[in-house]
Amino acid sequence: MGTTAGTQASAHDSLVLTAKFLPIVAPFLSKFDPRYYLKGLNVRPLSGGGVTICATNGQILGVFRDPDGICLEEVTLVIGTDVLAACAAGIDSNRKVVMRNGRLTVIDGNGNDICIQAGNPIVDPSKPYPRFEKVVPPAADLKPGLIGVINSPLLMKLNAAAVSARRASGIRKSYRDFHGLTFFNVGGDGNKCTVARFDFDADFLAIVMPLRAENDISMPLPSWMQDERDAA
Repeated sequence: MGTTAGTQASAHDSLVLTAKFLPIVAPFLSKFDPRYYLKGLNVRPLSGGGVTICATNGQILGVFRDPDGICLEEVTLVIGTDVLAACAAGIDSNRKVVMRNGRLTVIDGNGNDICIQAGNPIVDPSKPYPRFEKVVPPAADLKPGLIGVINSPLLMKLNAAAVSARRASGIRKSYRDFHGLTFFNVGGDGNKCTVARFDFDADFLAIVMPLRAENDISMPLPSWMQDERDAA
């Protein structure tokens, strides 16, 4: 899955990621897709500074802007469970994920190693990672509201990302005790994707692909409910 050429590793020696942001995108990593590169996190430099951290399993895509991240050129990285656990455990300790000697390493605020991932984490760069720009609809086409059929496990992934994003922002609990999700549809077309945002973090965006309905629900209420209301 990873490459073995040291020259590719050396090209990413300057990589720096804010550790607490990786668990936000991790729920969208692919687990079963034969396209093995979807099992990695894609990191890309932004023209205005910082980086994007992106993951997708083909049904849902999550992307987060790390304003303090450093990446000179795009790279897709295999992230092990130990690294993710170290990222999630150090929310308040200013941990970073860096590349040291071709190994992903989680360090604390003083530069001390917390976790070193074995093996070269870089996924074969000849396998192009999906472009989020191609699936993100133009802002002018988006309308507020959730339309169409959504795969419920994908909503669970959004909730897992929201929990991590709230922790990363330093918010443990809100007085409402929930993670606000705002949805946008593409021109009222239920056959097109849905855009999901967090109401407490402007740096996150998710694209959810529609699910083909098993049964067409053309009426907003089940027939028995309408019959009961008519009989009342």
